[in-house]
Amino acid sequence: MDVLTLNEDEEKERCRSHRLYWKEAVRCEEAKAYLAGCVMLGSALETLLVLMVNVFPEEAAATGRLPKKDGTDQRRKAV
Repeated sequence: MDVLTLNEDEEKERCRSHRLYWKEAVRCEEAKAYLAGCVMLGSALETLLVLMVNVFPEEAAATGRLPKKDGTDQRRKAV
């Protein structure tokens, strides 16, 4: 299975990034910078999705919609 998997250091870095994005989103809300807050929340969500794929690689691969580690797409071809 050529699915993107994270090693322990990469996983910790993604968790750290998520916390940073979340804190920035809260700061943006307090500053009434709502567009910037949306961008930060989008980044936080993307980071969580990467972590979920790392936790459940078989289920994620079964969807047929994961990019490979080399960046190519492994989506199913339309019939």
